[in-house]
Amino acid sequence: MPGGLGARRILVLLAYAAVAGCGGKGGGTPGTAGTGGSAGTSGTQGTGGDGGATTGSGGSAAGAAGIGGSAGRGGSVAGQGGGSGAGAAGSGGRACGALPTARAYAPQKLFNRTMGEGRAFPVPRAQPIAVYKGVSSTGSNRIVASTLPVTEGDGGTTVTTYAATSLAQAESYSPADVRTTGAGDVRLTYLSSTATGYKLRYLGWNGDLASAPTDVQVGTDSAFTAIPVIALDGSGRAFIAFFANDSSLRLATQSGSSWNVETVMANFIVPNTQIALAVDAGGQAFVFVTGFGTTGAPGPVGLSVFTKGASGWTSTPLDTDSSDHAPRAARAPSGDVMVLFMHQMRFARAVLHGGSWLVEAPLGGGIGNAADDVSGYDFAVGTGDVVHVVTGDAGRVAHLAYNDCAWFMEYVDPDLSASATGLGITLDASNNATFAYQRRAAGTGTPATYEIWYAAPQP
Repeated sequence: MPGGLGARRILVLLAYAAVAGCGGKGGGTPGTAGTGGSAGTSGTQGTGGDGGATTGSGGSAAGAAGIGGSAGRGGSVAGQGGGSGAGAAGSGGRACGALPTARAYAPQKLFNRTMGEGRAFPVPRAQPIAVYKGVSSTGSNRIVASTLPVTEGDGGTTVTTYAATSLAQAESYSPADVRTTGAGDVRLTYLSSTATGYKLRYLGWNGDLASAPTDVQVGTDSAFTAIPVIALDGSGRAFIAFFANDSSLRLATQSGSSWNVETVMANFIVPNTQIALAVDAGGQAFVFVTGFGTTGAPGPVGLSVFTKGASGWTSTPLDTDSSDHAPRAARAPSGDVMVLFMHQMRFARAVLHGGSWLVEAPLGGGIGNAADDVSGYDFAVGTGDVVHVVTGDAGRVAHLAYNDCAWFMEYVDPDLSASATGLGITLDASNNATFAYQRRAAGTGTPATYEIWYAAPQP
C-alpha cells in the first residue's frame, strides 16, 4: 500500500516569495538540446525554465517532448540556460498551472475507534463523510462511512455519540480503494474473507447515508498479496486490477451488470509487489507495477506499466531503481495519464504526454519534496494538471502541490502528536482539497487505537 515501510523522512520545502513566478520548463529529453522557459508576464526574479541538454538545462534549440514549457507563470527575464534574452519554451512541454493559496483548516474527529489499516477517503459532500476500513456499530470488520458525531448535553453532562455506518455487505479482509465519479458518487473495491478464500468485491454508493449501497462479488477468487485498486473511465465505468489466487495479475472491467476478467500477466512473483491503475478517457487501462518478476526468474525492478495492444498485454519499464514503490495513478484533467511513486524516499512521477512517457525521478528536481514514508500518501490532480498530495511530516498532516515549476506546502493538521497515517485527499470543482486520515488516539499502547479525522478548508 502507498507509503510502504521505510525510515521516516521529514518534509523540507524551500520558501519562495509570493510575487515571484517561474518560467515554463523547457522541452527536451536528456541529451537533446533545448532552451530555457518562456519569460512570465508578472513577478520578478523568478526561476527560468529548464532547457533540455544532457543535464536538463541550457541548450540552444527547442527541445522535443519535455515536461513543462509552454507558458511560465512569471519568471526572470532570461530562462535558465536560455541565453541573454527570454528563453523560448521547449516544444511539447507542459504549462505551469496555478498553485493553491494557503488556507485555514479545522480538523474534526468523525469516529473514535478504527482498524488503523488502509486509507480514509473523504467524500465530496457538503457534510463531512469519510469512507474507510473500520469497526462498525456491530463490531465487525467492515467498509464503513462516518460523518460528524452527535453531541448532546443533558443535566450538565456532554455525551458524544459516534456512528460508523456499514457500507459493505461482507466482512472486509482488505482495506478499500476508492474513487469518486464526477457527481461525487463513491466507487470502491475490497476483498472479503470467506470459508473458501478471498473474494473480490465492488461497491457503488451515492454518498447518502440513508441510501443502501450496491455491493456485488466480481466473481473471481483472489489472493491477498496486494490491495486491489480501482479506476474509472470518462463515463464512470469501473476497472479493477488485482491478483488472483494463481498468482496472476488480472483486470476486471465493468460491463453493465456483469464483469469481464482477463489476465494481464501470469506467474507473478508477488511478495512486495504493489499495483496502481488509471484509465484514459477512451477506456484504455494502464496497470502500474513495482517490484515484480515471473516465477523462477526475477523480472524488472522499479516501475513498469502494462498496456493492451493488438497482440495482447505488454509491459514497458518506466524507471529501474530498486527503491521504487507505492505507485498511485490517476487521469489528469488534460487527459494525460500519470502515476506518482516513491523513489529513493522522494516523490517521483511518470506522465503519458503526447504519446510518450515522461519520467521525473525525483519530481521537481529533488528540491523540497522529501516524504514521510511511514505515513504514506495519496494524490489528486486539479485544474492545470496541478498535482495535490497529502502526506505526513513527523506526524503532522501536510498538503503539497506541484505545478511543473514549483512546490507549495501547508499544514492541514499541524499537531505533532497526530501520528497520522492512512491519508486520503479529494478535490472539488473549485480545486479545494479535502482530507481524511487516521490519527493515533492519545494514550494508547500496543496495539494502538486509531481515530478517523476529517479536514476541509475554511471559508
